[in-house]
Order: sequence, then structure tokens, then C-alpha cells
Amino acid sequence: MVLVLQRGLRGEAEQRVALQNRSGVPGENVIIMRAQNLPGSAGRFVYEDFIRWAGGAPAPFVGLRSGDLVTNEDGLGRFFWAERRIGDDTVCVLGVRRVHAAQRLLPGEATVMDILLRNCVRGTAQDAIRPLLEGSVSTQPLPGVSAGETRVLSPLAAPDLR
Repeated sequence: MVLVLQRGLRGEAEQRVALQNRSGVPGENVIIMRAQNLPGSAGRFVYEDFIRWAGGAPAPFVGLRSGDLVTNEDGLGRFFWAERRIGDDTVCVLGVRRVHAAQRLLPGEATVMDILLRNCVRGTAQDAIRPLLEGSVSTQPLPGVSAGETRVLSPLAAPDLR
């Protein structure tokens, strides 16, 4: 993590976490999180709405549509992602997921947290998508990690202790 910026919006919280970019691919490796309180049921995650809210899809994913995303699942549920290969050893991923309050603790009175990841790395797609996976956004300790240690990348991804 290089930099964390957080701002409060009406009934929402947004946080942007800048990640290191040693890939040589132009653009910012970033995690964008939006925690909000949605009345009633949490509603359906709509990729196009979230991308528009986030300021558009980052390069090299400009023009990516929801139908271009692959679905995968981990202990926190479903997430969606796409990859772009740059040369022989570099891969970029764009991943999105929605985490519900029933799945983990969320800050304040938030009922859902939407997460977007753009990460370009020298390595594999699995290396690049890791910041979006359960071990990075969950407040639960990973197997073999004591409860006092954490691998959560962001205070917004952790419970609000106010």
C-alpha cells in the first residue's frame, strides 16, 4: 500500500488505496471501496453503475463490459474479474465485488461495500487479483495467522471501532 485517501459522502464512505506499480504499465494500481447503507435488501450489484461512479474503467480496461468479466468465488462469495496480458511477464486485472454486512463487519451503518481493483504486476493473474480476495478484505484471521495480526489492506475494509 502506497497511499490511502478516504472521504465521507452523504451516507457513504469512499476509500482509495494506491498500490505499488512495478509493472511498467502506465496508470495507477488502485483499490476503490465504497461503503453504503442501502435500505431494505442490499440490491443487485450493477457493474456499469459502479464503474461510472468510480470514474470509468481504468486503462487497459476502458470499454470493458460486464459480459467480459469472469466469475469466481472465495470464502466471501462471488467476485468478477478480467485480465489483460502485457508482454510476456506482465498481467493486469480489473476485479469487482460486493461484500454484504452479513458476510463481514462493515464500517458505520453500511450494509454493503463495493470494491474495485486495478492491479498490474509482473507475475500471474492470481498474484494480481490477490488484493481483492478474502484474505485481503476480510476481518477474519487467515489460517495460520493469529487474531492479533491482520492482512487487511484498508481501514475501510476493517470494522469501524468508533
